Amino acid sequence: MDPVEALRALLAAEAAALQRGELAALGPLAGQKAEILAALTATGAPPAASLARLRAEAGRNAGLIAAAQRGVAAACQRLAELQRAAAPQTYDNQGRRSQLGAAGGAIERRA
Repeated sequence: MDPVEALRALLAAEAAALQRGELAALGPLAGQKAEILAALTATGAPPAASLARLRAEAGRNAGLIAAAQRGVAAACQRLAELQRAAAPQTYDNQGRRSQLGAAGGAIERRA
């Protein structure tokens, strides 16, 4: 397969994985992308029209990757908020933070 077409197919697969939220699929695609780029470099510069298409497709994927990063960051932030809400905190009369309901740190089990 022509390296330009192989790269276009790979970029389309990368975009599809990003749109489906399959972030684990991006690792193997990155390795394949490096191989195709090496083959593309070895064959010489492709026509300008092909480069323009590749640049546009890579730009689209860059936007999808940025959106995925924002989504992961938002999910991490939300999980942290939920974790803080699960352990409510208050302040004592000297301004020290303490958790509500955390008496000794150990859970007592009774039979």
